[in-house]
Amino acid sequence: MTWIYNWPAWLFLLVATILTCAMTTFSLIWFRRSRFHRSELTHNDVAGPVVTTAGTILAVMLSFMVVAVWQQFDQSAANVQIEAASLSDLYTISYGLPEPVRSSVQSQTRSYLQTVISREWPLMRIGGTSHKARHDLYSLYRTLAQLRSVTADQGQTRAEALQELQRAIDARRRRIYDNQEGIPPTLWFVMITTSVITIGFIFFFRMHDERTHILFTTALTIIVVIVCVLIAELDYPFRGDISISPTSLQNTMNYITEITTQ
Repeated sequence: MTWIYNWPAWLFLLVATILTCAMTTFSLIWFRRSRFHRSELTHNDVAGPVVTTAGTILAVMLSFMVVAVWQQFDQSAANVQIEAASLSDLYTISYGLPEPVRSSVQSQTRSYLQTVISREWPLMRIGGTSHKARHDLYSLYRTLAQLRSVTADQGQTRAEALQELQRAIDARRRRIYDNQEGIPPTLWFVMITTSVITIGFIFFFRMHDERTHILFTTALTIIVVIVCVLIAELDYPFRGDISISPTSLQNTMNYITEITTQ
């Protein structure tokens, strides 16, 4: 479903709603005029329990998916905050390192942040990553790993810096993973198929007023489409209009700039 991110969210929702409602309306009109819409087949006492069962299954499935993708979205946002906080702490801790390692660590930290904000984030909106960001991060790790501590205090500072850097590396790995793994196609097939079947059962209700029948069916269709579009938009948390911004990383960059110029 990554192709939907090529569209603005509002436009995709509008087009999806119009198309599905049009298909549902034409299908219902055809069904009401066909030989399938007979009194012995379209009986509310029979259709009611079937629609209730199918609707309950669909409601549970869609509710579960909305909660799941929102939790993933929220966890991804929190993970970006962890990455930003780790880099901020790393920069602060680096003041306890000897020169020229201190300047090198601080320069590489600023370079990584700038690369992620200006290069990697736009690439993530289309499912990509920045090789330069990865290179900057591991260059930073090599700089710290190759440091030979002279005093016990420097050794402790180096260990703390490596710990914060490892947290940032792990956070970036999770960020990349979250941007590449979404809802499996099989699950999308099950959700869409269940939605179509549930809406189709509404056709078997016996309503004398055709306009009322169309209104009921269209209203259900709109609800299902809105929920499915919401799930799709939240599925990949760093893509599309409804996506996580690099605000936390930008705040860290601003903090580093502020303490550097003081």
